[in-house]
Amino acid sequence: MFFLIGMPASGKSTLARKVKSQYKWQAIDLDEEIEKILQKPILQIFAKEGEPFFRKIEAETLRKIPIRSQKIIATGGGTPCFHQNLDYMLGVGKVVFLDVPLSVLLERILSQKQQRPMFAQKTASQIQDFLEKLYQERLPFYKKAHFRITECNEIEKIIEDVSF
Repeated sequence: MFFLIGMPASGKSTLARKVKSQYKWQAIDLDEEIEKILQKPILQIFAKEGEPFFRKIEAETLRKIPIRSQKIIATGGGTPCFHQNLDYMLGVGKVVFLDVPLSVLLERILSQKQQRPMFAQKTASQIQDFLEKLYQERLPFYKKAHFRITECNEIEKIIEDVSF
């Protein structure tokens, strides 16, 4: 079982879908699972219930996913930073940090900012400043991953090399 962690817009969900397609693994997007459970979009959950509520549900949902090999989980950008989620993931599977340059993240976020609750009301300059600060806050968590990749195709070597 693999967990993908990294900044918002780093490509976790996209990479999980690629692994599903290429390797026929089960792919789960944690945010989508939360939306199914609460029957609300993440944007609405954040707006109405707040981040503490969301993080609690996120941790509960993460732990309800059955542990199996040939499964890849795309987590939210903040998932490893709350409720000992990173320790849990490190203990039950392999954690892969998608380390994408901030300039690439900024470009991706600007092209889809209405779909991203924490950026929807910010200007490009505010987003850039926020990303830099967020990256520095989250990097100590991300660095604890079993693997750190900068290119999506690096996941193929990791999948082939890792045995459970």
